[in-house]
Amino acid sequence: NAFSPDGKWVLVLRQNMTPQDFVLLPTGVGEQRPLPTGNVIPSSGQFFGDSKRVVFQGNEAGHPSRVYVMSVDGGQPRPITPEGYGLGSYPRAVSPDDKRIAVINGDGVALVSADGGDPQPVRGSQPSDAPLRWIKSGNALFVGQRGETSCPVWKLDLQTGARTPWKTVSPADIAGVTGVSCPRLAADEEHYAFGYVRDLSDLFLVEHLK
Repeated sequence: NAFSPDGKWVLVLRQNMTPQDFVLLPTGVGEQRPLPTGNVIPSSGQFFGDSKRVVFQGNEAGHPSRVYVMSVDGGQPRPITPEGYGLGSYPRAVSPDDKRIAVINGDGVALVSADGGDPQPVRGSQPSDAPLRWIKSGNALFVGQRGETSCPVWKLDLQTGARTPWKTVSPADIAGVTGVSCPRLAADEEHYAFGYVRDLSDLFLVEHLK
């Protein structure tokens, strides 16, 4: 789910539908609005800063995923990447000026124009990087690498490729932890939230069995 920056709508992926689809739910009084994507099966999406467009990852039947843009007023989705690219699961892939999208493939993070074109690999990115959020200036990205017990986060300079460590998030107690999500960062670039999976079990000793 993604909230529009103007606070009026929530973009919801209905996974219980066949095929799954998008719907816009009002945050106030009003009725929900379907957002049909034609032959494209969506899997994740988010709003542009103008709240008038959405960018989403999807695929046509029998084809790999790619990234699309469409208006919230409807119309056909327009692909902006070749096949083989996606958005990941973090909610701020769109640059602060709405002109570029951070996308991912097997080689790491790349940037593509919101109007479409060839994605340009980000210098300094690594294959396991996930783009978490653009910094306010638009000159760098927060990127993280999800692990079993932690997610280290860096600021990745888009001009030089320099990686500056920002923070490593991890549960205070890692006993039984089998996976830690990378953080979702607030707009102030200071607060964040993350989740993790913990799998605990009990060991019993039984004696004098016959």
